[in-house]
Amino acid sequence: MGVMYYLAPFLVILLNPLGTLRSEPMVDIRADQVEMDQKTGVVLFRGTVTVTRGDIHLSCQNLTAEYTSGDLVRLVAKGQVKAQTGTTVVTAETAIFDPVKNRIDLSGTPRVEKDGSHLTGEAVTLWLDTEKVVVRKAKGRFHPAVLNGADKAASP
Repeated sequence: MGVMYYLAPFLVILLNPLGTLRSEPMVDIRADQVEMDQKTGVVLFRGTVTVTRGDIHLSCQNLTAEYTSGDLVRLVAKGQVKAQTGTTVVTAETAIFDPVKNRIDLSGTPRVEKDGSHLTGEAVTLWLDTEKVVVRKAKGRFHPAVLNGADKAASP
């Protein structure tokens, strides 16, 4: 059981949040140190943490996965958090993923960038199911094509 007992569900949910498994590239995860506490269900990745699967990249200083009965209940990335897929880049000091709500809350100078557009604010919430984004005290610059989905039409 050991490491894969905790890593497999964590990586599936992190990199495929809607839970639909497809034939995608393997996950590469690197950290300076990994701590697992079987009693509390906490896995802590410390140091320079990077997670990559296909064109999805996540980097941070600390990544904590919390489990109950083998199910991921919370994922917290802290310290220079950066997530990127395609032309979308999200940065913050803290990102908290709630798999039940399929939501990510970003704080600590959060910034969302896409195709030259960007929004910053006090806090950013991303709902993964609906692709809804809420930016509190928002400011930034965006191209209308990013909002109307023109970027999706251009994607293969």
